[in-house]
Amino acid sequence: MNNTTLPPAINGKRAGSNPYHLTVEPNSAALIAKLECFRIKLSEKKKPRPVVFSINQAGMNIPIVSLGAISVITGKAKSRKSTLAYYLTAKALGSTSEFCSSTLPSEDEVCFHLQANKRGILLIDTEQSDFEIDSAIRRTCLSAGLPDDQDPEHLLPYGLVDSSPMERLELTELALSNQPNIGLVIIDGIRDYVRDITSSDQADEVISRLLKWKKRYNCHIMVVLHENKYSDKMRGHLGTELEAKAETVFRVSLCNGGKSSLVEAGATRARPFAPFVLTVGPDNLPAIDHSYQGKDNRQSNAPKQPKRLISDYNHLEHCQHLKNAFQGDDNIRWKELEPRIKDTYPNIHKESARRDGLRYLREAGYLATNSGAERNKSKIVYWLTDKAKEHHLTIDKGG
Repeated sequence: MNNTTLPPAINGKRAGSNPYHLTVEPNSAALIAKLECFRIKLSEKKKPRPVVFSINQAGMNIPIVSLGAISVITGKAKSRKSTLAYYLTAKALGSTSEFCSSTLPSEDEVCFHLQANKRGILLIDTEQSDFEIDSAIRRTCLSAGLPDDQDPEHLLPYGLVDSSPMERLELTELALSNQPNIGLVIIDGIRDYVRDITSSDQADEVISRLLKWKKRYNCHIMVVLHENKYSDKMRGHLGTELEAKAETVFRVSLCNGGKSSLVEAGATRARPFAPFVLTVGPDNLPAIDHSYQGKDNRQSNAPKQPKRLISDYNHLEHCQHLKNAFQGDDNIRWKELEPRIKDTYPNIHKESARRDGLRYLREAGYLATNSGAERNKSKIVYWLTDKAKEHHLTIDKGG
């Protein structure tokens, strides 16, 4: 085939296999005009983004999140991440003006700032049943001082448990395009917008949509995503990309013997807020816990364990952790297997989770691969050997 008839290659890849291939000539008028739209000109002074939420601490209102940005609520399972999301929803619903709900806000009071034309809230829950979502919204209305038997004027809640990842993307965009007054979007369960949490392609698609939505619809998008079981990193490639793109990362962990939740600024591009404690009162409504003083004593703050090499784990541990890494998959590409090993092996040294770790597991007889016969790196896969599977039955029974 005469390659001169094909579009020019980028990094050795043709248009059909390269997602970054330009569909128009680099010097076309359309592309030049599009580039000019993104140019930053000092002659056109930019205004700061409007604040969506702030928190009163030490006599100051500290901005937490702003319009046209993304934030993430993360934490271990059952750490009350959703409670924080619904608490912030109640604060937005209960605010009657663009200022705080009281003239002199108390310590750790969260304030909602958006004006009337952007006070709409789109709430999407992908994890709970319709009954559970209904109960949570009724509690949210009561917490906001609203009746719990009427639909709130500014809240659009949806339960998308039964939808596919692609349907969730399309339905979310449909809701945004039909409601121009939406200023706050909360997605409780962004993991359910991808089929494979470790897929970089699926994660990139979701991130691209979020970035487009926040700018096109001039809203703040707050998403909820679990941390890995054995580390404080958010799950999968999606978590890695969200942490890089987020304006603020809220980390939620149990404290006070599991009775309350500690909310910390895991990462922020602005001034970080001090940790505060959220609790659920006798009325089953979330509130700031001013009585708890041990804010820095997270329930999960056990002494740090030393990092381990992959050769330090015993046979039973290898069988268990590899089973968790494969999650029922028959085979996994090597690029996807490395982060899974890092996530499932507790306290593993990061270098030991990479190629050296795969080599050890292969030489020790736990993994098999087609790397010897396959020259295309993208097609190299690994699978569990009988040795790695022999203790699964014992482990599943608790032995």
